[in-house]
Amino acid sequence: MTTYYNRVWKFGLQLPDGWSEPGGIARIFFFFRYAAQSSQPEFYGPDRTSLKFAIGPISPEPSAEEQQQTLQHIAMKRGEQIIGVSTVQVGGRRHATMTVDMPYIGRVKHYSLIFRGIEYLVSARAPERVADSIVASFRQV
Repeated sequence: MTTYYNRVWKFGLQLPDGWSEPGGIARIFFFFRYAAQSSQPEFYGPDRTSLKFAIGPISPEPSAEEQQQTLQHIAMKRGEQIIGVSTVQVGGRRHATMTVDMPYIGRVKHYSLIFRGIEYLVSARAPERVADSIVASFRQV
């Protein structure tokens, strides 16, 4: 396991062995893109798996059920097939999740973690048990 810490949004999580941020070559060739996205972290694992964050303020803070409805509305507008909607317990709170089949991409699980007016939207292309374990390790620091 590797511990990741984000200095911009002040959170940490545990990445399984074989998972990392974009490598040094990617950072050199895509410096400006990478620098712009440093506050929107991305992680890559074996077999083309990935975990990507979209982080920003959300106000007012919706309940898990309200956020599930929002996620479903967005998925339908984007033409995604909704496979399942549920919740996950992270940081002592319930948060919305939704699994979809995205055109040209495949199965993706979205996690909408909301803490203190900030949404950490995580999109995972990985086996569900792996993605769930990474997201469950999320901690604000």
